[in-house]
Amino acid sequence: MPKKFRLNPKPYEILKMSSLLLLVYSFSFSITYELDHSLFSYLSIIASTFFIFGFGYYVRKAFNNMSEEYGLIIKVSPVLFIGQLIYLVSFFLYDISFMSIVEYIGVILVLAYLLEFSLEILRLAGEFNLRELKISAYVILASLLAFVIVGPIPFSFILTIGSVILYLGINKILYLK
Repeated sequence: MPKKFRLNPKPYEILKMSSLLLLVYSFSFSITYELDHSLFSYLSIIASTFFIFGFGYYVRKAFNNMSEEYGLIIKVSPVLFIGQLIYLVSFFLYDISFMSIVEYIGVILVLAYLLEFSLEILRLAGEFNLRELKISAYVILASLLAFVIVGPIPFSFILTIGSVILYLGINKILYLK
């Protein structure tokens, strides 16, 4: 009789926590752009920085506990932290003329990390053959396109939907497999 496959639930529970942090990040990121350099937008950008740092930390920790084929997301995690720090500093120094260009560089680095994250979720979806994970990865990719084409508010809305679907897909891995 073949041995039954046992799943280590710890990395998937950590990944579930990271999807919740991504959800809160997308909400606070939209508030940052909606309030346009008011006091609450500064508080929101600080909160979104903490949430995206938590997201990056938990994603790195989760994929580090999985197999070696997810090693690229671990190696590119400094891109997220550097990009968000660049974005944070340039957001506070928006009066200087070249800082808007630096702000876009920081946002592009964060978007690049989210692109790599969605590709790793696609790889994970192929491993478990879960439709929810595939849909969430494609929705996160669509949110990146929405940021480039339309702007940050639709990006945040679509990213919220993608993180909720990702949470549901990871729950399906943990409780139904």
